[in-house]
Amino acid sequence: MKKITPKVFQILAKTHRLTIFLSAPVTATITDLKSQALPALERYSTVQEENEDVDIDLPPVKQDDILPKVTEISDFEFCKAKRDRAGKIIEFDVLDAKAVIRETLSNWESIYFRFRNEAGKLQDVEIEEPVDSDQEEVPDPKGKRKEHPT
Repeated sequence: MKKITPKVFQILAKTHRLTIFLSAPVTATITDLKSQALPALERYSTVQEENEDVDIDLPPVKQDDILPKVTEISDFEFCKAKRDRAGKIIEFDVLDAKAVIRETLSNWESIYFRFRNEAGKLQDVEIEEPVDSDQEEVPDPKGKRKEHPT
């Protein structure tokens, strides 16, 4: 049976601890996705600045969690992760801004932000991947049992 490709892709754009859900027709380009993500990044940056002035107890924001200020789509690029056989990310490839989504991505795929610094150089991807509960080390319950005297 032939797999039917949807007409609209759902794409997850990730950076730091933030995930932005994007939706675009398969004929759209990576530049179209960047244009869609820009207002969300701008709004998130505004919320970060507003929270600095609020006098309530919020969890402390680590310097690593603060997003760079973006004002236009040339301030960042989207990247696709390359993974090893174990599923760990080994590197990020920058996506061509003119590439069509259907030829570059799959539905529900995650892509990653690479921001430009003041000099225009691309910075490394900053992402905090959640820990997979299946991969967490589970203690051996046999080691916790008390031996009963006989």
